[in-house]
Amino acid sequence: MAEGDCVLGIDKGTSVVKAVAFAPDGRQLAIGRRRIDSLHPHPGWHEEDPGRSWSLTCEAVREALAALPEGYVVRGVGVTAHMGGAWLIDENGAPVRNAICWSDGRAHREQAALGRDGLDRFFELSGNAPMPGVTVMVMRHLLNEEPDVLDRAAHVLIGKDFIRYRLTGSIATDPSDVSWIPGDAETSGYSEELFELCGLGPVRHLFPPIMGSGEIAGQVTEEAARETGLPAGTPVVTGLADGPANATGAGVLHEGQAVTVLGTSCLNEVAVESVEREPFGLGFLWTLPNLNRIRVLPNTAGTMSIDWILRTVCPDLFDGQSFRFDEIQRLVEETPPGSGGVVMIPYLNEGGVLAPFFDPLARGTIYGVSAQTTRGQLVRATFEGLAFAIRDCYEAMPVDRLPERIRVTGGGASSPLLCQMIADLTGSPTEVLAITEAGAAGVAMLAAVATGMAPDLDAVAARWCRPQTTYEPDEGRRDQLEDAYRLYVQTRDATRALSEQRRRVEEAGEAGRRLPA
Repeated sequence: MAEGDCVLGIDKGTSVVKAVAFAPDGRQLAIGRRRIDSLHPHPGWHEEDPGRSWSLTCEAVREALAALPEGYVVRGVGVTAHMGGAWLIDENGAPVRNAICWSDGRAHREQAALGRDGLDRFFELSGNAPMPGVTVMVMRHLLNEEPDVLDRAAHVLIGKDFIRYRLTGSIATDPSDVSWIPGDAETSGYSEELFELCGLGPVRHLFPPIMGSGEIAGQVTEEAARETGLPAGTPVVTGLADGPANATGAGVLHEGQAVTVLGTSCLNEVAVESVEREPFGLGFLWTLPNLNRIRVLPNTAGTMSIDWILRTVCPDLFDGQSFRFDEIQRLVEETPPGSGGVVMIPYLNEGGVLAPFFDPLARGTIYGVSAQTTRGQLVRATFEGLAFAIRDCYEAMPVDRLPERIRVTGGGASSPLLCQMIADLTGSPTEVLAITEAGAAGVAMLAAVATGMAPDLDAVAARWCRPQTTYEPDEGRRDQLEDAYRLYVQTRDATRALSEQRRRVEEAGEAGRRLPA
């Protein structure tokens, strides 16, 4: 390892793609970012133009390289991206349709067609509750609705595998992405029974070979070097799906360690050393790069909830680039805990709810408003609702008590207000790391090991993953929030019974007809 060596982590998120350069000691040296163009051709659909997303990735990489301190050279690259969905390419590597993303809801009928027994078997095999946006459900929908597209396809990739393909020309995936295709929980490989359950025999050949997450899958090609500015021949590791990448970048690799990823979705994760399916039928089980697992109980709408309420009630606090969070924090702090009895159930994702109960038709609720309700109460109720959902998920985890410590990453980790709420409600010290880009760091750590900058993953995690700020729980504030939390749980349970009727009303409205009395 020479002085000036560094590694690059590329994190192709749902909303933003980031390229982050890290020194061997974990210092963030440079970052480039671009906002992803999301496409929504029909209600509940979420797509991307793969070519456009690749171009934006190249721009982010070039920006990061331009910002590198003089003398630094990228010696290795790792890639992460959002899980699930389907990025289909032909034998020449050209996309055969727009990419379908994890939050896409078009396959809800295919999922429902599995029936109760099928859904249970799906979970037994994979440790994952099905969502319309997982790859096997998307592929079943395409077999039903777009078979001509699949006839033209040579490979189905996940987001990070498409980006790595454009960098290196290599076709592969890794155990972490396979775990949410999903695959076999016991082996971290494909599940032939699950493919059969979903009727995917005709397209089984499209799924790529599996390589280890930290293996060098290829080198940057001459063409990719021209597009990105990376040196041709730079090693690129197979990489990780974004959930396991964020856990790795937070140093959460061993039994009992916990992390909450406060991103577009909110992932509450506890590392386990064996296959853990409790609570049955809920959440996810993903593979870490050391082949331990991470048990995940997600609120599928995380900071999405905060973005939505701010766009809706605080447009005057948006300066054209971002919200003025100092004013938003003051607005929330001026509102007493409990938000005046206003409750926000933050189930805003089109895919519904996967924890602490399973309901793909569940949607968000604001309860307790009156003509006297202030926007401060609405905004605080949304912050509280997200913190309540986090506690709700950790209480459902297969452990005897809440984690001793919770690390937080993602965009929401920059909110002291939200981090303190999490600490107060869970009673667990809540740590924000010095590394702000945990997903990019997770795959950069793999690249550091693969290129000899560190002897192994535990060594690099010990060096890189240091807490910068710790929020200690305050029992007084927790007592103030307890009544509001109980009201949250009661409201959550009361609205669950309405999910099916809400869906029927939605479909009747789309069809221009009235439901029978």
